[in-house]
Amino acid sequence: MWRSALATVALGLAALAGSSAADPAPSPAEAQRRFAGRLDGRHFTARVLLVHEVAGKREQRSLTVWRDDAGGHERLMARFEEPPDMRGLGLLYLENAGRPSDYFLYQPATGRVRRVAEALAREDVYGIDLEYLGFGLAEREPFEAVSLDAERLGERETLRLVQQPAGGSARLDRRVLWLDPESFVPLRVVHERAGARILDGATEEIRSIQGVQTPWRMVFDQPGRAERVTLQLDAIDYEAPVADSYFSTLALIKRR
Repeated sequence: MWRSALATVALGLAALAGSSAADPAPSPAEAQRRFAGRLDGRHFTARVLLVHEVAGKREQRSLTVWRDDAGGHERLMARFEEPPDMRGLGLLYLENAGRPSDYFLYQPATGRVRRVAEALAREDVYGIDLEYLGFGLAEREPFEAVSLDAERLGERETLRLVQQPAGGSARLDRRVLWLDPESFVPLRVVHERAGARILDGATEEIRSIQGVQTPWRMVFDQPGRAERVTLQLDAIDYEAPVADSYFSTLALIKRR
């Protein structure tokens, strides 16, 4: 359970940042690059609320996430604040150049930090589209752009980007993204497998925070399982410095 919640959140943040003005007519590959790189060079501190609903049961979590992208190497630390039985539980992600990323877990009950296998750290038990949320460390497999078209989504004009997993995937055959044409913030995502829709996610609210178009509330549904995950920001700061000391195994143990 800790893996699903951490993966979802750390993650969940987000679709967070957007780019500046878009090319009037980007190619599919350029649209994909802008979508995937919208957090490049950014840092933030955020408080996140996560609600998981399935089979009539509802679980709520809250946590703080620190993230930066110094030198193009993503670093992220997530620490749970609630519920009480998870308070202090933390996960540290460190991207490395030319070799696998590092993932560490701290469990207050044991008082120890342990390294976590990459496959487990990236596990998305809740079915969240981690790439949709903007974290390079969460990427499970590369996608290739298939097509890009203008399409209206409700009252908004969007760019509809169709992708397929490069080299194939057991998880899905196709992903469709509806992107804001200026910020490249994702507004909706659909996963398909064997012609069936297995995930449908939507950004329900966007706010401008310190000049950054920021998805404030996102909802992900798995139609076949009647399962829903809601991610909502409580606060986010893109300007306050995030010290290097946050991104160490010692920081997992120390409470701030």
